[in-house]
This record gives sequence, C-alpha cells and structure tokens, in this order.
Amino acid sequence: MATNNIGRAVIPFTIINNSGSSQPLYLYMFGTADPKKPANNQYYLSNLQGDCERFLPNEAHKSYGLPLEGLKVEAFFPQLDGGRIYISVGNPLLVATNKDGFPDAVSADNPPPGNVNYDTIWDFVEATWHDYGDRTILNVNTTQVDAFGLAFKIEHSGFDPSNPQSPLTIVNGFDSDTARKNIFRDLERAGTPWNQLIIRSSTAPPRPVRALMPLKAIDQGSFPQDQLGAYIKAVLEFYLNTTSNRLNFTYSGVNYVGQTSMGGFLFKPDKAKDDGGRETFEYKIPTPTTRQVYANSIASSRDDGPGGAICAALGASFCRSTLTFYPNAGFPVPQNDRSLYYNNQPIFEYARIIHSYGIDNHAFCYGYDEVAGDAGGNRDVRNPTSLTLTIKGVGIMDDKLYVVNYGLTGDLTKYVGPKDRDKNPAHQVTVGPQSFATVTTQEVNGPPPWQVTQNPTGPYLTATNVESLPAVIAFDPGHLTAIAY
Repeated sequence: MATNNIGRAVIPFTIINNSGSSQPLYLYMFGTADPKKPANNQYYLSNLQGDCERFLPNEAHKSYGLPLEGLKVEAFFPQLDGGRIYISVGNPLLVATNKDGFPDAVSADNPPPGNVNYDTIWDFVEATWHDYGDRTILNVNTTQVDAFGLAFKIEHSGFDPSNPQSPLTIVNGFDSDTARKNIFRDLERAGTPWNQLIIRSSTAPPRPVRALMPLKAIDQGSFPQDQLGAYIKAVLEFYLNTTSNRLNFTYSGVNYVGQTSMGGFLFKPDKAKDDGGRETFEYKIPTPTTRQVYANSIASSRDDGPGGAICAALGASFCRSTLTFYPNAGFPVPQNDRSLYYNNQPIFEYARIIHSYGIDNHAFCYGYDEVAGDAGGNRDVRNPTSLTLTIKGVGIMDDKLYVVNYGLTGDLTKYVGPKDRDKNPAHQVTVGPQSFATVTTQEVNGPPPWQVTQNPTGPYLTATNVESLPAVIAFDPGHLTAIAY
C-alpha cells in the first residue's frame, strides 16, 4: 500500500462536487498519528496527495483548507485516528490551535465576532482509520449531532471485518441533490420552535448556513428549555408504580422491569445474576430534563453496562416519542418498527426531517440515535481500499442568490410559484441582496425566451421553457420574477 510523507498508508479519495454552487469549495482534514499520545501529534492534510503536516501549538486563526477545483477531484486519504473531514463553501475555515497543538473545534453555534466561521456554510464527516497491527479498520459516518450544514454521501470500501475475504462497500448520508434545500424548507414549514434552529448569515442577504440540533439552540437561548416537559411528565404518570404499565428492557439475559414515581424511574432485574454470572442491580434514574434528553446525558444510579443501555433506550424513546403510545411495541421500539418513530407529539422535527432524506431513512441526529440501529448499521471496513465523498446540492440557499424582476414598474414579487422544479407548492422567499435597489430592472420584450441570472448585471441564461431554467419562476400580472440558484 502506498504511503505519504510521514509514512502513513494512503488510499484513493474521490471528491465529487454536486453542490451546484458557483462558490469555491475547500477541504480541511485532520486527525492524530498516535491516539495514545494525541498531544502534539495532531496532523492536517497538507495536499491532495495525502501528505500531512503537524499542527503547531498556539497558532492564531488561519486556513488549512485545500481548494477543490472541478466537479471531480482525485486525491488520497491518509491513515489517521480520530479524524474529521470538513467541506466549506465560499471560504476556507479558519482554525486556531491550543498549547498542545490541538486544533480548535469549528463552532456551529457561537455567534460573531468570536466565531470567525459563522457566515460560512460548512459541515464535516467523522473518519477514523485505526491500525490494529494485523489489520486496519476504517470507520466513516456523516453526523448531525451538533448541526446540519451540508448533505454528503459517503462510500468507503474494503473488506468485511467478520469475513475478511469478502469485499464490502458501505454507503451512508444522503442520495438526493436537493436534500439540503428540502431540509431547510421543511424546518421552516414546521414552525416555532423548529424554524428557530436555523442559523442565518449575519451579512446581507441573510441566508441559512446551518440548522442547530436543539441542545445547541437551548444553550444559545433560541429554543425552549422545557420543550419536552409536558411529555416527560405524561410518561412518568403513565408508568407510575400504581398502574400496571411497565417498561421491559432485556440485557445479558436479564429482564429489567421499569416503573416510575414522580421522582424518576426504577428498573429492577428479574434475576440475581446475568448470563455471564455477574451480579445484577436495581437502577434508579432521576427525572430527566429536556436538555438532558437532547444532550445524551440521562444518568442512572450505576454507571455500568445495563445502566448505560437503559438510559440510552429511555433517551431514544423520548426523542422518538414512542413512550406511552406503543406499550406493546417493545422498549426501545426496534428498528423493524421504525415507522412508529416521530409520529406523536412532541415530534422531534429536526430528527424526523433529516431522517426522512437520509439513505434508508438513517441519520445520526443525536447521541441516542444509534439505539436500535436508526443511525445506520455497521460503518467499519477492514483494510480499506477507497473512499468517495459526494457533496450534494447547496440548493436555493446558495451564496449567489439574486432576484431579477423583468417588468416595467412595480415592486418585486415575494412569492414564487405556482410550483418549483421539484413540483413543490409555492412558498415565500426573502428577496435580496440589499444592493438590488440600485440595479435597473430589465424589460421583457415580448414572448419567450425568458431569462434568469445569478448576477443582476448578467450574463443571462436563456430558455423558451421556463421549467427548464435553473430557477424558480414566479408569475404576477405584468411581471416575471426569477429566483436564480
């Protein structure tokens, strides 16, 4: 296998640009060469040939991004642990380092001026390639646990860890090039408080750059701290020890029977020892808050295998709003009954919407999403051979969003329709940029071809069939407004 400048193995890494954006794209990747001693052993990808350079300590904000030119980039991916692959649109991400040479995390929620990347559209993929001596394992997954900014499709190939002679390719993420646009649209349509998760740029024209997971928005003060409060209370009442309703959780051959008081949950084992001969215990879980549910921080009286698994099942069931509604469906409701997830109020719209566009409806939107396999199955390949990252459409939320009004007089039309290119109903949009007032309106001289543009001064795209134009067309008596994206 080929190696890079620091002796790490590399595999072919293909990056496909289906973003549809006219803005430049940048790749920033980092990881460690020594997971046992990560301090001062953090490396970043320094070129597309897979070479790496060590981060220097105490560096001010600077760019480590590599420009991605063209619709397909053939690069090489180095063997690093604890890695992240960032893609940004329009600008490279700016990153500082601490005294031990660790790069600062790119913040999704901190506002400017402290957050120098606030107005940049970006997202990342988790990737760790670990060397076990006789084999290596590559694990790659998309994640929305903190926020959603871009839609990616990931394909990594190698061999099946359980059958090393059998080739294996794992695919996760999003298939549709309109996933990003649709996710923001659906969050907006979900209304308060879900549309409050959308972070818009601080520069004009304001545009969605990412959507925060509720935990981040709670800490920012833009999402209600007690959003799950009424449901949590209803769950406690439903499973009260004075009723016959119970939660049954199986772990290592033991059935833990759960009931509640108004102070929290109590799970009791039906056996003194589990299948491994280990002593069993009762588990007390205080009533969780909304923040604890979204933060993956529900805790039991004992921090061990059964206790952690019960807390995870409880958190996932709160997030999926399956508690009380399906008492006979299992706890947690299994993957083959995932159609029961996100059906009952309070619906976790952030997770429901993102899952609805994920491949096989899988996504990783919160820490408990892995319960019952709803974040997807196995992500490991043995002795990897290749990695492909596809950047899906930035959509109507592109930086280059202009409104061009073709008419003699009148104000800009603010409603688009009757339907867009995806045959979705008309919806309201925000016009911009602010400088549009200085642009002379263009007159339509007669019948088609109509024209649209991503720059108010041209050049223009032309077609006789409005549905074929890369724009949403709005009809208004005497006027034609085109939203270019």
